[in-house]
Amino acid sequence: MKLKLLVTTMIVAGAASMNAFADDMQAQLDAMKAQIAQMQASMNANNATTSLPSTGWFNRISVSGMANFDANGAWSRSPVNFTTKNPSDIQITNANLFVDANVSDWTKLHLGTVYSTDNTKQFNFLRAGAFNHEQADRGNSAYVDEAYATIGNFAKSPFYLKAGQQYLPFGSYTPYADVTPSLTQVLSQVNDPAAVVGFVANNGINGSLYALEGLHKVSSTNGTIDGRSDAGDKPAIRNWGASLGVQNAYNNVGYNAGIGYLYNMADVTGVAYSLTNPEANNNVSGYTKATGAVAANAGIKVSAFDADVKYVTAIQKFNPADVVYDNHGNIVGAKPAAWTVDAGYSFPVLAHDSRIGLGYQGSKQASGLDMYGHDGDDFTNMSLSKTRYLANYTVNVSKYTDLGFEIRHDVDYNVANGGTGNSANTATARLAVKFA
Repeated sequence: MKLKLLVTTMIVAGAASMNAFADDMQAQLDAMKAQIAQMQASMNANNATTSLPSTGWFNRISVSGMANFDANGAWSRSPVNFTTKNPSDIQITNANLFVDANVSDWTKLHLGTVYSTDNTKQFNFLRAGAFNHEQADRGNSAYVDEAYATIGNFAKSPFYLKAGQQYLPFGSYTPYADVTPSLTQVLSQVNDPAAVVGFVANNGINGSLYALEGLHKVSSTNGTIDGRSDAGDKPAIRNWGASLGVQNAYNNVGYNAGIGYLYNMADVTGVAYSLTNPEANNNVSGYTKATGAVAANAGIKVSAFDADVKYVTAIQKFNPADVVYDNHGNIVGAKPAAWTVDAGYSFPVLAHDSRIGLGYQGSKQASGLDMYGHDGDDFTNMSLSKTRYLANYTVNVSKYTDLGFEIRHDVDYNVANGGTGNSANTATARLAVKFA
């Protein structure tokens, strides 16, 4: 009996000792973890971090990307300045990496980076994103093209909010899809930090309102270029816009239509490129007077056929200090406009999807935009074509890999309207690769 009591006492004492030892070890581990966390926090001072758990992050984040490689050649003149004879090159037109995070059922985050080589200036200048007015003429570059958050859940509500660097809903285009950005894209594309509120109904009707700071306004004492001052004004939200459209299908016929308004066309890529370039804008960066613009588009797809039309125009003349038009020697404020008409037919080739397309584009009073491209120590004047005809063909050679070919004929404004009167013939071959 005494032996059993002794053994029991020893076991209880041993267990207590083990528990005490375990508690002591756990306390030491907790203290060590706290110390390491404090050291890590000191090392990461001022770094941007979150306190969210990292487990399962791969279920919330997706990574995708694309790259377009172009080989260009002109058997006459450059289609962007109509003076350089027979240029040719091979270029990385754009290489994009996208990161999308499903933060919650209501919140999503999108980040997009882009890299581009700086020889697009002779062929397809004002490449979406890679050649916006803030990043142009800086050589090969990689930077953040998009960074925005979206709050919305279409399963529960038709409304959404987007905030951050983004392509705004003015005009209709796919930023990196076309071999050559259309004339309507150049005169409607806006990529700036902004806030957008909108809705998408079940029947495809959609609309939005958005606001952005945009370019600053410069002072002018007499309405002329020489009378402007680049002192700038205080930071403020100066620009806004609205859009209304529909996108749906009926009996296997897809259709879309939309209209948009922009309070100040100065923030459109093709205009801001000029207004923020000192060499093009008489050493002044900014606009003198806000000029409104309207964009409209409509498209249809029936079986293998598709067609669309797009139009964008200023609704009033620019101040002559901002954008001018040479009307046979009479220099006036420009009222630029552009239009695009495209049609295509899709068909399989040896079980590979392909599409052939034809297009006609034009512009009006756009010769005075003076979009300059950097070429070493020199700046080359680049302008929109007055007329453009093109044909293209794209074939999917393997999964997420396309080969594209484009032939286009561009005609410049005549000399009496600020152009050269020349034309250009261009051929481009593209390798386009996507991944997800």
